[in-house]
Amino acid sequence: MSFNDREQKILNILYEKPFVRSSDLAKMLYVSVSTLRRDLEKLEKKDIIVKEHGICKLSRKLREERDSFELREQQFNSAKLKIAKQAIRLIKNGDNIMMDGSSTVYSMIHLLEDYKDLLIITNNAKVSFALGTMKIYNISTGGHMAKNTFSYVGQEAINAIKNYNADVMFFSCKGLTNEGYLTDTFREENDIRREMMKYAKKRVALIDSSKIGKKYLYNLCHISEIDEIICEEELPDYITKYMR
Repeated sequence: MSFNDREQKILNILYEKPFVRSSDLAKMLYVSVSTLRRDLEKLEKKDIIVKEHGICKLSRKLREERDSFELREQQFNSAKLKIAKQAIRLIKNGDNIMMDGSSTVYSMIHLLEDYKDLLIITNNAKVSFALGTMKIYNISTGGHMAKNTFSYVGQEAINAIKNYNADVMFFSCKGLTNEGYLTDTFREENDIRREMMKYAKKRVALIDSSKIGKKYLYNLCHISEIDEIICEEELPDYITKYMR
């Protein structure tokens, strides 16, 4: 198991537990104490974990990011559930699926239990962990973790995406302008989504109605470049006119 794989497993464990003893963590990862110690030293230098008296836990920065993500998951839950129920209708048994790290896409995961032979490629640690707990086969891109999202971004993540093709891609972003542009506040997240779009047969945006009319700094793409938008409410005509 590579260091990147061990790093993701360590993060997944610490997202769910407030702290873990280093000796227990070594057993969970099936590695020696010396290997784990070197891994933890690397993570500590990156301000990902904190070690105290044989116990390790997420750094304060990542604890705040985890709390931020969980807060976003709770917002607009009703709308996101409606969107998720529509979105899964586009999935077939045996599909290869790409998913970004948005909380709207995350809301789909608990609805996938009845599907068979899915393979999901994602750049988000929480998405990967949730799929793993449901025994859904998934591939995580790796890369460096973005602030507040638990998403892996950067060139390493982009290079990983290039290795795969998908039947459908699900993604979201922070805003949909009245002119039909999907926008976000984080350029590197957009870079990942844009790369996924290149390798997916069908590209589906999950946009709740609170995002309509919102414009942020970075343009992801125009809606004429994607295949479908799913919203919990009917989209206004001035938006749908741009759809191909």
